[in-house]
Amino acid sequence: GFDEYTISMTALIACSPLLFHITQCVSESDKNAIRKCIFEQCLQQKDLSIRRQLFTTMTYLIQEDFPSKWPNLMSSIAESIQTNNPYMILGGLSVLLAVFKKYHYTSRQRSDNPMEKMIDDTFPTLCNIFNITLDLYHKSLQQRNGQLNHELHVVLSILKVIYRIFFTAIFMQFPKHLQNGGLFEKWLNLFLRFFTIDPPSDLKLPKSNKEMLTVDSLYSIEQYSKYYDNPYVKARKWAVRCIHRVLQLLSSYFCIFHSFSDHFFNC
Repeated sequence: GFDEYTISMTALIACSPLLFHITQCVSESDKNAIRKCIFEQCLQQKDLSIRRQLFTTMTYLIQEDFPSKWPNLMSSIAESIQTNNPYMILGGLSVLLAVFKKYHYTSRQRSDNPMEKMIDDTFPTLCNIFNITLDLYHKSLQQRNGQLNHELHVVLSILKVIYRIFFTAIFMQFPKHLQNGGLFEKWLNLFLRFFTIDPPSDLKLPKSNKEMLTVDSLYSIEQYSKYYDNPYVKARKWAVRCIHRVLQLLSSYFCIFHSFSDHFFNC
């Protein structure tokens, strides 16, 4: 547990990350305790509005303190995403995404860019989680006759964060890790499996833009808003972005692109 001072300071920082500048008088040991407390709350908190604020704070702390003042963060993330608790996995992956986003636009040629090492260290575990989560999602969706429930919302959120991490990792450059024999194909097959799973049965797909111009356009707009807020649609959007980025990166290699695109579009 944490003492009352640490909890109150954590609450203060969670209310506004900018207040961290005001707490320069706080000792480094107290700051370590605050970081630990916020990290644990990111893993445990289920309320969406509180989670958003916590992750805003977490992103700020990572930008300011990782890795020099927070050297054990990656090991803490690794522990959280290898549990059987879906909320801890989702929280750990979300923190990992914030770490990856810190180096999103940084050149891989810089010696202080740890992106390639982070990919080497995390992608095997991410690939395993991706595989297991896909199996769970497909099986649970079939058992519920295609109907989503809260648990499946969490599962789709996990998939979405994995896709966002993958997209961030490949955005600037195709990772060396995926150039090792068979690893890229393994990831590709997992993406293909996701696309071959039927959408949830209660998902109302948009029919056409013309429908939005009819007299019931306000109702149509409401339906479209509900559609794009669906966790499956959000996950699929990032999966498509991942595939699109891969195609862009490989487009200069015509033979590879040709065989890859044939394999993808024929599935």
